[in-house]
Amino acid sequence: MQKLYKEDIKKLLWGSVFYGCGGGLSYKESLKIAEEIFKFKKYIVLKNIEEFRNNEYLISIYAVGDPSKANLDFKSLIFEAFKNYKKLTNIQKISGIIPGEIGAEILAFQASAYLNLPVVNTDLVGGRAAPEVQMDLFSVYKLKLTPFLGYIPNKILYFNGDFNAQEIENIVRNFFKDKGAGIVIGYPIKVNQIENKCIKNTVTKALKVGEILIKKDWNELKKLLGKFKVLEETFQKANLESKGGFLEGFIIFKKHKIYVKNENIYLIDDKNRIKYKAPDLIIILDEKLKPVHNTEWAKRKINNVKILLIPSEGYWKTREGKKLWNIPING
Repeated sequence: MQKLYKEDIKKLLWGSVFYGCGGGLSYKESLKIAEEIFKFKKYIVLKNIEEFRNNEYLISIYAVGDPSKANLDFKSLIFEAFKNYKKLTNIQKISGIIPGEIGAEILAFQASAYLNLPVVNTDLVGGRAAPEVQMDLFSVYKLKLTPFLGYIPNKILYFNGDFNAQEIENIVRNFFKDKGAGIVIGYPIKVNQIENKCIKNTVTKALKVGEILIKKDWNELKKLLGKFKVLEETFQKANLESKGGFLEGFIIFKKHKIYVKNENIYLIDDKNRIKYKAPDLIIILDEKLKPVHNTEWAKRKINNVKILLIPSEGYWKTREGKKLWNIPING
């Protein structure tokens, strides 16, 4: 068990943007949520999955939407959603919260703080962020996402039975449309059903990388990451726009371009050949070793960059895992 204090979270958020591969939440968005958390809570408890008992239930729970537009009390909203979830399901004892992805794990920390539950030191997307809801270990191993609940004040959307991720995503998107923000709870699973499938310690790995990036220690970063490739490139322009809920398009460099669908998906050379692709990680660092979030290209001056090409781990090396990332290039 580890206690994460406010200063730890600030370091973690650097690693979170790094492993977000250009997507997930920006540092600024995550920090805003963190500031609210630590008005309420002194620290967040992080537990390795081995520290839970085999028959204990873990869930994923997080806020969705834009709280600034919704003007909602997320503390009360999370309490109410959690109370309704326990009432509607047979799961009365929930022992931990699994982050949805690295890149947005602060949302799990938010729920953890308000419900006084530990965060599990793993995530559903295997140590990175992903653009589509079905790109996670539950889809790779065909695990049930239900019971699943969507909650806004005085309204409940509840799923039970066999629904796949895309079916739930389509219905939930309409449920939250024009409502501003709300809460989702789902992915209930016992520890012994996931312990040998998940990619472990992804939160602490992001924290270690964040600490190194803050120190701007390139040699230490190389040592931690192990085997990976680096391309030295010069940024030229970014043609990114919002399409159907995704930030999509190309980041153009002198010798390469990267296709983006929220995250960096394909590295393409000057002959238009895909040279590297997700779920392997494509991460961009600026001249100060600061990871670049894909919303930032138009906001700050970026010239020379390092493009890090890092092999994926675990289930993302399987045939089933790789198939989930066959994303068509739009444009």
